[in-house]
Amino acid sequence: MNKEDLDFKHAKEIAARYRHLRVTNGYTQARLGKAIGKTFQQVQKYETGHQKYGNRISANIIKKTAGIYGIDPGEFYKNDIDNNFGMDHLKSVKLFGQLSNGTDVKMVKDLIKHLIRVRGEYESN
Repeated sequence: MNKEDLDFKHAKEIAARYRHLRVTNGYTQARLGKAIGKTFQQVQKYETGHQKYGNRISANIIKKTAGIYGIDPGEFYKNDIDNNFGMDHLKSVKLFGQLSNGTDVKMVKDLIKHLIRVRGEYESN
């Protein structure tokens, strides 16, 4: 893999983490954009990993965003998010956010707690 391909791969990984952290912290692209002094369109570009025309995420933007989330800027550079898991997680969070009925939300939370308990019991045997 040449340097350009490697740079592109890293930019895509950082972009995926940028989106993952935005969603898990409950921010819309518009809200985050306002908080960092950018448009929601620019946040979209950061999240897709566009490298042309100044759309890469700068260290300054990473630092601002980390401060908003109350995390270390290094979180954006960790190589521990599996992209398939990350995308599935994002889809699940988005779907969960679409639930409007409090009873449905409680049922989903209870189901998740049950699955965790069952899995924990299964793994301990």
